[in-house]
Amino acid sequence: TTTTTTTTTTRIPSTSNTHRSTMRPFSSSSSIDNTTNPNKNDKKRATIVIPKWPRPSYECNGDYRQEAFLETQHVGGPLYEHQPNLPKLPIPTLEETINTFLGTALPLAENQREKEALQQACHAFPVEAQHLQQRLIQRKEGDMQHSSWLQQWWNQLGYLQVRDPVVIYVSYVFLLQDDHTLPHSSYHEKSASSGSDGEEEEKKNDTTATTPAPTPRSPVSSSYSACIQRGAAALCASATYRNQIASGMEPQERIGKQRIPLCSSQKKYLFHTCRIPKPQQDYVRIYDPCIYKHTIVACHGKFYKIPLVHDDTHEPFALEIYEELLKEVVRKACYTGGGGTASSKDTNENIHSLPIGLLTTSNRDDWAKSRSELIRLGGGERMEQALTELESGALVLCLDVDDEVYSCQQNIRHTWYGSPWNRWFDKSAQLVVTKNGKIGYIGEHSMMDGMPAVSFCNEVVNNTYGKCIETNDSLSTTASLTTSLVDSVQDIFENVWSDVSLEHKREIQGLITKAKADFVKLSTDHEMYFNSFHGYGSNFMKKAGHSPDAYFQVAIQLASYRLFGKQVGTYESTQVRPFLHGRTETTRSVSLESQAFVEQMGLRPTHDEHDSVARKKKLELFQKATNAHHIFTGKASQGMGVDRHFFGLSMCVKDGEHAPSLFSDPVFARSKKWRVSTSTTPHCPGFGEVVPDGVGLGYLVKPDSCLYSVSSLKEKQYAEALVHFLKEALLEIRTMIELDALPESKM
Repeated sequence: TTTTTTTTTTRIPSTSNTHRSTMRPFSSSSSIDNTTNPNKNDKKRATIVIPKWPRPSYECNGDYRQEAFLETQHVGGPLYEHQPNLPKLPIPTLEETINTFLGTALPLAENQREKEALQQACHAFPVEAQHLQQRLIQRKEGDMQHSSWLQQWWNQLGYLQVRDPVVIYVSYVFLLQDDHTLPHSSYHEKSASSGSDGEEEEKKNDTTATTPAPTPRSPVSSSYSACIQRGAAALCASATYRNQIASGMEPQERIGKQRIPLCSSQKKYLFHTCRIPKPQQDYVRIYDPCIYKHTIVACHGKFYKIPLVHDDTHEPFALEIYEELLKEVVRKACYTGGGGTASSKDTNENIHSLPIGLLTTSNRDDWAKSRSELIRLGGGERMEQALTELESGALVLCLDVDDEVYSCQQNIRHTWYGSPWNRWFDKSAQLVVTKNGKIGYIGEHSMMDGMPAVSFCNEVVNNTYGKCIETNDSLSTTASLTTSLVDSVQDIFENVWSDVSLEHKREIQGLITKAKADFVKLSTDHEMYFNSFHGYGSNFMKKAGHSPDAYFQVAIQLASYRLFGKQVGTYESTQVRPFLHGRTETTRSVSLESQAFVEQMGLRPTHDEHDSVARKKKLELFQKATNAHHIFTGKASQGMGVDRHFFGLSMCVKDGEHAPSLFSDPVFARSKKWRVSTSTTPHCPGFGEVVPDGVGLGYLVKPDSCLYSVSSLKEKQYAEALVHFLKEALLEIRTMIELDALPESKM
């Protein structure tokens, strides 16, 4: 196939026995080296070529092999240079899996009879599962020899076939760092009524409006400055990173001292990608970034198409242009008729547009039906074309101009489920910016985990407003260019709604009303608490001789032991991207060693830390527990965990066949019921619980602090309690370590 190009210059868990998908997005504490181009911010910018795909878009049904040809045959570059040589995901022997598994399940047996039955089932497993192992090996060496034996099953059963709403249950969020380079007045400007500021005050506050438009435009209240400025800087970062991925010039990520390359396949699903609802199984559509050069901005429940890069060169715009584009979006959404906010989005015969973003919060089968109805009632081809405009955008920038949040807890909650009418939850990437400039990231999970998105979020955080101003002179802008770009800002659905009859609008509004009611119940049924623990962080943990991630995980074991009164199945996501098309494996935090530690610590603090004998015993057990966790994490990262292997074997059981007795063992099932689902990334994550009687716990261990979020069903009251118990555990362990380091008194 002949490849045409555009030249640009730019700055250089098993699903079978859990309530919901256990496909957590993140990795354990292993650091990733994503070396960036040293010339990225040079005024003399390196030329980048964005290849044109053979087709404008492709539909993915959960098999990475379908689009793999784009990586090496059309895009190429440093991003994909190691793809052909990546090893394939291994299959452990049955004996290896059973030996690793048994110690993670025995602590969950409730009596001696259960222990003996589990041991008998494990003893029989290598014989009973031998034929399943052979089928799995045949799959690996046959149909999936050029991929991962797991990925298609995992993507389909774990994500695309899950019928729960993606919001709360599947998508994840990142809490992103504040931009302290924003003008001070932008953070603290209190809300003014829409349009109340005079033109002179607007000019005074808007230092970026250096090129007056030849036609008059309504001034935008300075109370929106922080939102617009943070959003504009985020668009600068998005355009730059989008070009790096689309051109293949982003260096392939590497991990560890040996700089092992990581699979880049998931990267191509970051931009210009959207999940599409369909009965029984969704699919994902990816669009050619050589053709589609726009992004979407959501404001007041309306979706605007704006240019993200120069049409002919793909070059990012100057900061001031992004600011003017976002001002125009706010102007259209907030100062013209039909905008409205959430409180006014009830059935209204005079409504100019409808908050259809709420439909993406629905159960997937409900949303599939609603999408078909939306197309039918909205004019067929015209509505489909509008949806394509939305779905093909690089990402969605959500300007929540009516929402102000201040604390980390407010911000992560708002990013998780706030202002749902101003979201399109099917988009692979969304950035949420509040009125006062706080920012968060929402990731759709079906084809991409959290770690591949981390580098993008790093770009957003590091590309501050102040840095954009410093590099602004390297990007061209003229009055005529600015005006033409601003004039191109359009409400995607405006012309669609103008031709929809009142009767059809009422039918669509009925779909939205139901979706809204379902979402209100879903969101109010859940709660999330956040804690910034400043007692210590990884520096202290490492000095004490522990892996920081293992240290924190064992602290979670103690906290959850005190919450539930016993140990429960605990999941930590560990990435296996050193393997081709690898996603994640489970690191099990429950072990015989963690059992011994938490039982020694007790269901409540015993305050015997000054007893040197008791203290040393606890610290000895703590060391053994962290060592055991670290070893398990190492196995999981090498594709030698147990849960993906068990899942693969279960998929090889044919209809009418007897499965190995282990698969029906109650302790086996209990060990795979993830009542505590955990993940960590360099940006503190948040996500929902996996089972109704469980919690979702995202965390980030920093050098001198620990950040963590906990979610659960509100009726369970687990989230706030676990935040407390985890803080208590961290302080208790620190006290023992510090006391043990003191010289013993001879008195």
